[in-house]
Amino acid sequence: MQGVFTGRCGTELDHGVAVVGYGTENGTDYWLVRNSWGPAWGEDGYIKLERNVKSESGKCGIAMEASYPTKSGANPPNPGPSPPSPPTPSTVCDEYYSCSPGTTCCCIFDYRGFCFGWGCCPIESATCCDDKTSCCPPEFPVCDTTSGSCLLVIYPHSLLLLMHFYGLEFSKLFLHKLVIGKNYPIFHTCNILS
Repeated sequence: MQGVFTGRCGTELDHGVAVVGYGTENGTDYWLVRNSWGPAWGEDGYIKLERNVKSESGKCGIAMEASYPTKSGANPPNPGPSPPSPPTPSTVCDEYYSCSPGTTCCCIFDYRGFCFGWGCCPIESATCCDDKTSCCPPEFPVCDTTSGSCLLVIYPHSLLLLMHFYGLEFSKLFLHKLVIGKNYPIFHTCNILS
């Protein structure tokens, strides 16, 4: 049903609805009424019910048992300012070492899978490079220590999608600009802990 409901209806009330607005459509005033039966009912769960009718009970009895909240007491006390935010915790490397907040722990000396020396990369969520002295930001997580660059990796399924939607030549041009044209210098770990 669309438009303003102006048809016949009864006034034996057995269901509650909420009037959430009002307006005029094609010269007919209406109440915008939300029902609790979900979007499959009416116009996405709403009905425009004729307003300003001659009956004191309103269209379909809408004015018979109307209720609304009222305020009867004083406002509650002001809770005051919010407490300060807790300090940002350190980045924990292991049970003995940690780095400053917003950094990444990178192992700079390991033996048989155990780290015996830590460095703190100055980037949060960084990739630690295999050379044990460098790191790359999460946006460019591939370490190329030979060129001193951090690169963006393109996964095969991304390349297939590019080729499918844009063709092979555009995809090659796009990838060249994305991978070759955008690389960042490698960051070096600092604050070596031993």
